[in-house]
Amino acid sequence: KVTGLAAALRTAGLRRGDRVGIYLENSVLQGLSIFGVSKAEGVFVPINALPLPPQVMHIARDCQMKGLITTREKLAGLSAFLDVPSLDFVVVAGEGDNTGIRQSVYDLADLLDSGLSHRSREVSIGRDLAAILYTSGSTGKPKGVMVSHDQVIAGSSIVSDYLGISSADRIIGVLPLSFDAGLNQLMTAVQRGATYIPMMFVFAREIVKTLQEENITGMAGVPTLWSLMAQPSSGLEKHRLPQLRYITNTGGRMPQTVLNTMRRM
Repeated sequence: KVTGLAAALRTAGLRRGDRVGIYLENSVLQGLSIFGVSKAEGVFVPINALPLPPQVMHIARDCQMKGLITTREKLAGLSAFLDVPSLDFVVVAGEGDNTGIRQSVYDLADLLDSGLSHRSREVSIGRDLAAILYTSGSTGKPKGVMVSHDQVIAGSSIVSDYLGISSADRIIGVLPLSFDAGLNQLMTAVQRGATYIPMMFVFAREIVKTLQEENITGMAGVPTLWSLMAQPSSGLEKHRLPQLRYITNTGGRMPQTVLNTMRRM
């Protein structure tokens, strides 16, 4: 599927170094899109599923986005903001029409199942740009951080080593892939042949249910997430999770009271 998507993106006009926004929720489609853009020698720009359309369009203009991969539902909210000179094509998932979209529009499912073969005509090196990760914009407009292929692989290798990740691991992905730690989880899973289970959630109890049902062995989170998990309403204390061998924190200091509660649970 990645190979078919890469070939189709090249046919759509993507060239080495072109930026492609990936505006999807945590999903298999999001992972396939990241690797498809990368295999096509493009630069993937994962966008958090929560920002308002003006923030998304700021990112599109700032990185001179050539293509955008998103859903019909999200595209409908962006239609009034798609006046981005560099944007040539849009790839969409789901049903709907293309009213008001001046760019060429392709169906994501069709591209993934295109069956086209792709062989790189250009030589990429480790220092080439792989991704641009944007900050949340909480202290101003989102700012892009440029990440090379070498950096993606180095980060994955370092984390895989110190967490001892192997093909037996089942890693839950609740952090957005627009966040470096979220992207790292996907990359460590693929690098080590582990299983990656992406999910979106509203309540902490949904995470606990997935931890149990999917036999999750590893989970990364941020302090606000652990605070939710430590609440009695999460149901965490009611379940035994013998397969869960590690949790790892990023994005700020976990309060000691929360850490103590999580360890006890």
